[in-house]
Parts: sequence; C-alpha cells; structure tokens
Amino acid sequence: MICRFDDSASEEFLRVVRYYAREDRRLSARLIEELHRTASLLVDNPKLGRRVSDDFRQIPLRRFPYFVIYRIQERNQMIRLVAFVDQRQQPGAWRLRVEEPAPAYVAIRRAA
Repeated sequence: MICRFDDSASEEFLRVVRYYAREDRRLSARLIEELHRTASLLVDNPKLGRRVSDDFRQIPLRRFPYFVIYRIQERNQMIRLVAFVDQRQQPGAWRLRVEEPAPAYVAIRRAA
C-alpha cells in the first residue's frame, strides 16, 4: 500500500505546518515527523484507525491535537489521506468536503 494526500488535505496540513513554523521551527519539524510516522503505521496496518463512516477512518496524531481522515482503496492498494483536522474545532466539518452527497430518491406511490 501507498499513502497519498488529497490536495485539500495537503493544503490543510501545510497551513498548520506554517503556523507552527512561525511559533517554533522545531514544532513544525516534529509535526512533519509525526505525520510521516502515522502514515507509515497506516501503510503497515490500514485498518488501524477508527471507522467514522462506511468509507472513512480517522487516526489521531500522537503529540498534536489533530487527526487524519483517510479512505482505504483496496483495488488501487492506496490509502488516501483526505483531511487533516484540528480535534478542537468542528471535527465533523471535513464530511461536507469529502463525502459524496446522498443520491436523490423519488418516492413513487402506486395508485390504489
């Protein structure tokens, strides 16, 4: 398996890295290392994270208040990191961006 960042998740992660770099460069380096460690864990054991929906799982970072939302694509042998989320700020907001909308159904009633 390989791990790949979706563009939006990559942007979220880089925004957080830049924030930590302004505070302390060592913190941003530790964040990068922590995400790399987490991605390596997922490559070895893709189902390690907690299931949060039919298609998505989440795994917290060990030293930072963030978690990674990911999807396992068995046929491609890929783990897609779809969101990098702050646990303290609207942790469910990622769903609006990555989940496909529910199909529209039309109810048809049989005439009596």
